[in-house]
Amino acid sequence: MTSEDQWTSQHYNELIEEYAGRWVLIKNNEVIFADRQFEVVYNRSKELCLKTKECVIRRIDSGDAVIYETKAL
Repeated sequence: MTSEDQWTSQHYNELIEEYAGRWVLIKNNEVIFADRQFEVVYNRSKELCLKTKECVIRRIDSGDAVIYETKAL
């Protein structure tokens, strides 16, 4: 489990309150961008995470945690 996975699990209830139904871009255990459309978040990750692989994209659903993982942004 990555640092971002652990952070997401620990803060999932807080994330649901603010980002339910959205895709979030997480870097250094912090949400740096969010949108309802995956493509928008993915394209933004190309700008914000250009030189690092530390960013991950997660979908925040209001039910059980669903994790979609992307590699090599």
